[in-house]
Amino acid sequence: MAAITRRQHLAGGVAIGAGLLAAACDVFGPADDEAPPSGAGPTSPAEDRLRMPADSKQPGVPSKAKQPVTVRVLFSTGDGYVDFETVASQHKVATPFTEAHPHITIKWQEWDFSSVVDFATYINVFTEAAAAGQFYDVLHFWPQVPADSGTQGALLGLNRFIRRDRFDLTDFWPGCLQGATWENDLYGLFTEVETNLLFYNQELFAKAGAPAPTDKWTWDDILEQALALTHGKGAGANYGFTPIPYEESSYWSAIPWVWANGGAMLNEDQTQSLVDQPEAVAALHWLASLRHTHGVWPTAEQLRQVTATEQDNLFMMGRLAMLYTYRDGLDSEVVSGRQKYGVAVPPPGSAQHANILFAWPAFYLGAATGVPDEAWSFLSWWTGADAQRAHHHTRAIKGSKLTLANSHPPARRSLALELVDWFGENDIAALEHARMTQPHAEQENLETAFNKGLKPVWLGEQTAESATAAVATEQNAILAG
Repeated sequence: MAAITRRQHLAGGVAIGAGLLAAACDVFGPADDEAPPSGAGPTSPAEDRLRMPADSKQPGVPSKAKQPVTVRVLFSTGDGYVDFETVASQHKVATPFTEAHPHITIKWQEWDFSSVVDFATYINVFTEAAAAGQFYDVLHFWPQVPADSGTQGALLGLNRFIRRDRFDLTDFWPGCLQGATWENDLYGLFTEVETNLLFYNQELFAKAGAPAPTDKWTWDDILEQALALTHGKGAGANYGFTPIPYEESSYWSAIPWVWANGGAMLNEDQTQSLVDQPEAVAALHWLASLRHTHGVWPTAEQLRQVTATEQDNLFMMGRLAMLYTYRDGLDSEVVSGRQKYGVAVPPPGSAQHANILFAWPAFYLGAATGVPDEAWSFLSWWTGADAQRAHHHTRAIKGSKLTLANSHPPARRSLALELVDWFGENDIAALEHARMTQPHAEQENLETAFNKGLKPVWLGEQTAESATAAVATEQNAILAG
């Protein structure tokens, strides 16, 4: 099977993560201190080559005093977007921990998911491996591993350890806690985050004498400058602004504009769709008008005329002035700095600044661990400021500054601010407004309905008003079960 690309991961996989991993709850709510369930009887993973080495332990049995203990850290790899680059760097970063805990040996075990072609298969492998008792002590996964697997006996809730050790969570970007909480228990801690940004071509702006975007801009400012920077026809055309780079997965680009305008996809208790309400409709109508009324956002046909296959390619070619996307959505030619570009915080709407938070690697405790205290000790240390600072430094090439092409800002605000010169002031400032989508057990289906229903709007075949009415009807049917 083909490897999952970074774009496929964001377009399809994060939908699973934001929905099934998350519930915005109080992580210090009542905790269940009983031993986690042992799970179902052994089953076979979906594919033998994805089978983890069988090495289960009696779940919930705490380790004794200072006898030698091995903490097994299972981490996933695939397609170049996992934060572990080499086992050597992991060992180097972990040395202070093992020196401080000489009775603990850290064993790093790779689990390769690069051959999984879709996320349904990935989730099946995850749940089947858990049922087979194959989970390790500390687990590192893409963030879309469902937190409700904790109720299925796969993951161990962290509240009991957080409360016991008075572990400080206030340093994490708030969306990170929302994104790993399920039924009042926190299951994972993230290490890196990302959000959408407003990228602009500095040469095009300078040539037109246009002012560079700032955090003081409004939606009207974007439109005004996009109009001024849109000119020409056919192969020689330049365009002003693209708000949605990937129309097939438009939710991740569109929903922050809805939030900024005071709208939402669901009501507070998640029982009713709100995409057909005035705030959401107005935001979606404004986005569509950029293409079909003002002509600053190129259509698929216009892209073909300038030999660009996608919006990020047009930006790379220097024919698009502004692009709203996440940093990893840019071509390597842009990220590497071979094209001059600027970065701005996306402008607020009528209600607020609002960005979407993408949290990348996350660490969990396996419910089948026989050494929960030592496993938590390592997880809490690894996701702490000292270890993450050391981890970022080890990833800098030959002692040079960390490059944006090989990392994301830390999930800890203080560390991100400390490394602001590496990542850029606007990258960090945009995170202040970032949050994860409102979680729901049917999040993936709700977003699929949104993406499918809004595509005719981006194509100019339907109005935002009529499309959102149909989307709301479909989403309400999903919510009703």
